[in-house]
Amino acid sequence: MVSLFEDTNLCAIHARRVTIMAKDIQLARPTLKEEEDIAEQEVEVYRQHLEMLHRVTDPMSSVGEVEIELQDKRMELQSNEELKVKSKSEYQQFWLQREMKELCPLL
Repeated sequence: MVSLFEDTNLCAIHARRVTIMAKDIQLARPTLKEEEDIAEQEVEVYRQHLEMLHRVTDPMSSVGEVEIELQDKRMELQSNEELKVKSKSEYQQFWLQREMKELCPLL
């Protein structure tokens, strides 16, 4: 199963995408040995985990993808031009700022 996920990641990277899509999984599947069988549920869980990582690495992405209670906070962050500039610099520094901890205690 690990090899499928690695191959799927390579397919997405080759296509210059951060998000894994169903077609990446379909492209990677032929590389599996016949005896390896992966449940669709496991693939879906893996895809959801990758989506969560994408949200963390791209905090200024679409607001519609998150739960309703977090949408207001996310919109506030997206409209903060100063934070946008800071987020483009260094990822770790951005999230370690005191201001971010106060604005987003749940993140």
